[in-house]
Amino acid sequence: MYRFAANYLKVIILFATGLMGLSACSKNCENILFEINSIGLTPRNFDFSTGQDSPWSNESELSSTSLALRFEMPKTILNPGNLDSDCPPRYRNNNKAKSIKMFSNQPFNDIPAGEDLLNVCVFTIDGFNVIEKADFLRSIINESNFTRYFILFNFMTEVEATHFLQVVVEFEDGTTKETEFVEVLLKP
Repeated sequence: MYRFAANYLKVIILFATGLMGLSACSKNCENILFEINSIGLTPRNFDFSTGQDSPWSNESELSSTSLALRFEMPKTILNPGNLDSDCPPRYRNNNKAKSIKMFSNQPFNDIPAGEDLLNVCVFTIDGFNVIEKADFLRSIINESNFTRYFILFNFMTEVEATHFLQVVVEFEDGTTKETEFVEVLLKP
């Protein structure tokens, strides 16, 4: 009985301490609001063994799975927030992104031209850890201070074609931000 009471008391103390920490954090911490100024897309060749990227060259005739589209989204901090060391900062997009899509002028396997290609892509920072589209939208675009990621194709294209790719982000207020078109030769 004593062991049960001691373990029960430890659990109660840990739970109470956690609640106090959470309530202190929610009271003292402010959201650090930011806005996304623009978005950019740059084709890169990604070396998965080293995690390094280099310029993409259509003349190299690499497969579509070697392509890493560097996706950049500079963010401006609107308020510095409360940088209390007891509570980590919480980054929040002032105008939340509600969708992100990538389009091509060419079909990609079963996906017709003009349809969202991000359903066959993942996001990564290092080539090893991948983030699915929904998580990227929620966590990275709307709730982090990260500004650069890579978009990778999950599948190899079945047909060689030169694609003009563009990423479009739609925000809650109805506005959109678009990248410039990038030209990439995708090979099987």
